Amino acid sequence: MNKEKLISTTFILIIVLAWIYYAFANFSDIAEQLSSLEHSYFLLAQLILLLLYFILVFNWQQGLSLLGVKTGFSSVARIWLLSNLAKYIPGAIWTPIGRGFYAWKQKIPISKVYLSWGLEIYLILLSATTVVLLSLLAFPLPAFREEFFIPFILFFLCLISPLLLGKKALNFFFGIIFFFGFMKKYEEKAKSFRESIVKINLVQVFPIFLSYFLMWMIYGLWLMVLIVSITGSKPDLFFSAFAWSLSWTLGYIVIFVPGGIGIREGALTLLLNSQGVPLASAALIALMTRFQHVVYDMLLVVPFSFVKKPEKDNN
Repeated sequence: MNKEKLISTTFILIIVLAWIYYAFANFSDIAEQLSSLEHSYFLLAQLILLLLYFILVFNWQQGLSLLGVKTGFSSVARIWLLSNLAKYIPGAIWTPIGRGFYAWKQKIPISKVYLSWGLEIYLILLSATTVVLLSLLAFPLPAFREEFFIPFILFFLCLISPLLLGKKALNFFFGIIFFFGFMKKYEEKAKSFRESIVKINLVQVFPIFLSYFLMWMIYGLWLMVLIVSITGSKPDLFFSAFAWSLSWTLGYIVIFVPGGIGIREGALTLLLNSQGVPLASAALIALMTRFQHVVYDMLLVVPFSFVKKPEKDNN
């Protein structure tokens, strides 16, 4: 086991043990909150989360379509959902490897799968960062503005710079790769990959970006409904969208932690507690968000795991 995997595994074990300790130490409080759960709101939250998974798969399908890959939703869902399980394995490479493997089995060009995956990650991060910045600018969050505005505006500028520089940035990047011979063995494939990127129409990408932006707002609605189901109090929708986008982004960029386990929950707990949600309730809500995603990751893959052949010709 290499150092990165050892760090990831150790961190996960510490987080899981901390969760177990928290659950036993606060068992009576957790049991009381769960016993008073508003079932109608909790059920609504599950339906909203189901919609969010649909949006995630649909957006990746649109990214593939943008690259000329036409395949049915069930085939795309199978690849996305199966490879998504790999995010819980220590090491950041397993999700893209899994996506490439299952795409290869579905006879979808690997290069276009990885390009669409890169586009997916890019647009998810860009849209999440946009939601965070707009929330900090448009709503009365002075304490958070002081802490997060400068780091996130810098992160946003880093994300947006390839779009502003366009082909110049792309040529510079691949120029360095070819000059130092980093991909000499795969130079032809790298050039083909570069040409595929150049052909992407940004006007066609924008609706996908808007769909991801809408997704974060729906995530805010999901979190708000979940909070109502547990605490009975209704938080601001835009703060909920801000809190989830921020905590998810923090969890994602800490690459040595699979799935952002612990980072996302810790950030979300502190954000909710800062807005008056009792610490015990905030921690329970954060743990519920993780638990629900794990359950959906496991359950939704079942009906699509039997799809073996592509529904259309992808070549």
